[in-house]
Amino acid sequence: MVDDFSYTDNDGKVDKREDGFAFFEDNTDTITSSGVVAFDLRVYGKNFAIGNGDHHESGTDKDGKSFSRKVRFTNVWMRKNGRWQVVRGHSSPLE
Repeated sequence: MVDDFSYTDNDGKVDKREDGFAFFEDNTDTITSSGVVAFDLRVYGKNFAIGNGDHHESGTDKDGKSFSRKVRFTNVWMRKNGRWQVVRGHSSPLE
């Protein structure tokens, strides 16, 4: 992940790299099932790629309430210093 990474989440909020790390550190959800389906990756040239697919997860929140989430995502990757790194991302809810 590049230093200036940004991600537009389901509600249109744009998060920076640090926001993403904080989200996972502070998240109190218990995930019981998580997976990527219908993934497609296209590489353009030697240093640019776009991946998209659907992500499904389910579990319980901090109050014990069950949830099921389905989103469609797109990630943009570039090869930098010989390593593939994500530079931008976006997700939209499917339900």
